Amino acid sequence: MTICERMFSTMEAKGKVPAKLCRVLNVGTGQMTAWKRRNVDPPAKYMKQIADFLEVTLDYLITGDDSYRPKLSSVEADIIAMLRQLPVEQVYEFKGELKGYMQATTSPREDSEAV
Repeated sequence: MTICERMFSTMEAKGKVPAKLCRVLNVGTGQMTAWKRRNVDPPAKYMKQIADFLEVTLDYLITGDDSYRPKLSSVEADIIAMLRQLPVEQVYEFKGELKGYMQATTSPREDSEAV
């Protein structure tokens, strides 16, 4: 499958509208129609914007390989950025705190059992 085919296939699968992608790329709908009709890949300068619009990685858009890790949400990216600012010792401390928080909020509590 070519990049062009993958782009249109992914757009269809995700219910994305080609006209919206045209607006993001600042190209006319005729340009996108030409890519599809001729099965010509969009220029490299658009690849990052296309991948972002489709919510896929560049690896997937270019190669079709989706074994790479999924794209992070903005919240996940923010958390990782904050963690990277901490000294290593504090990262391990935070990891322990987070595990404790998850256990406390996801496991059933004894005091909430029916009497």
